[in-house]
Amino acid sequence: MMGLNRMKAITKPLAQRTFATGKAYPLGLVPGRKKEGWEGMIYGFYGASAFLMIVGLANKPSTDIREWARNEAIAREKVVAKGGEVEWGTFYNKGGANGYTFSKSETGTTPVLEEDEEE
Repeated sequence: MMGLNRMKAITKPLAQRTFATGKAYPLGLVPGRKKEGWEGMIYGFYGASAFLMIVGLANKPSTDIREWARNEAIAREKVVAKGGEVEWGTFYNKGGANGYTFSKSETGTTPVLEEDEEE
């Protein structure tokens, strides 16, 4: 059961309640306290994670449909320039966004960069 004093404190109007002032710190951490052993390490991991996220997101491949269409148009122009004919429904940009195509001869082997047929 809730004590009578506690009940009185809850039912008091806000203007009449008393609060502990001057003892509140962010996250309850008092200035000048000694840090625990894991804190320095976790801050390092936070920094490294932020760095990896920034570098990774800055270097992510472009998956925009306009970028794919541009690369496909360039590949089709190369086919036409060589005297070939462009066929509807065929993709000519086989290398994807980066322009490289890899192939494997068997399962378990390392993929090898295919030679470009144009050169």
